[in-house]
Amino acid sequence: MKLCIFSDVHGNFRSYEKMMESERNVDCFIFAGDIFGYFYDQAEIIDSMMNLKNLYAVKGNHDLSYLHSGGENPELTDRYGSSCLTVLPERQRSYLESLPEFLEPEISGKRLGIFHGGPGDYLNQRIYPDSDMETCINAEALAEKYDYLILGHTHYGFLRREKDLTVINPGSLGQPRDGKGFRYCVLDTDRGLCEFKTVAVPLKPLLDQVRIRDGNHRVCEYLWKKYGGKS
Repeated sequence: MKLCIFSDVHGNFRSYEKMMESERNVDCFIFAGDIFGYFYDQAEIIDSMMNLKNLYAVKGNHDLSYLHSGGENPELTDRYGSSCLTVLPERQRSYLESLPEFLEPEISGKRLGIFHGGPGDYLNQRIYPDSDMETCINAEALAEKYDYLILGHTHYGFLRREKDLTVINPGSLGQPRDGKGFRYCVLDTDRGLCEFKTVAVPLKPLLDQVRIRDGNHRVCEYLWKKYGGKS
């Protein structure tokens, strides 16, 4: 069975749409949280996700912050942009509220733990490619519960095998921070193979949108530096 795993889309419908066009034939989708923050097409992304019948999705920290803010939190707007002010139709807001903070499905005979952050803090734990897995997640104990641990939040993609546990972070589909592009991955559970993929999304239209709507130089400069000024 092929699972398309993605995370941290952050309102970037351009990259989300490209992924969907490429992965029409996967068996199911897994989303590790964060629809909100930074870019502006949250409503389009939620609309699409609501129509996916084979999706396992969890909340991210940005999603929860949006739901709690009531659309009137200047601190969130200053840090993450005006997507925090988006007014969703009730059905979309209800969908966002309904997303759990973690999931533990069994798919094709494989046990998965799906978290935005990690088992230690479902929304906010940060586990990086070089993190000490034994210290931060107790990989040996988790291997008794899961075959695969799916994480998001850091925007750093990686795959590690620890104590019979495979830990996967697909990277960020919406706002990458590891210099490796707008990424997701496809896990073949039958073969035990995980392939990381990138989508080609021009930076300039994204950054121009941020400059016009928010002037958030933190977001613009970060992405621009990561890609060496290439558009």
